[in-house]
Amino acid sequence: MSWALVYTKQAKKDAKKIAASGLKQKVKLLLELLEENPYQKPPPYEKLVS
Repeated sequence: MSWALVYTKQAKKDAKKIAASGLKQKVKLLLELLEENPYQKPPPYEKLVS
């Protein structure tokens, strides 16, 4: 089964910020995983540090 992703206006604005920050490839990978199966366990992630 395949799922379709629908992007909001805010997501389209955030895409520009993501591309500028150099995280485009990581986000693209996560979106592809979500599109394949939104209920699967996500890959491990790094903790954000402030």
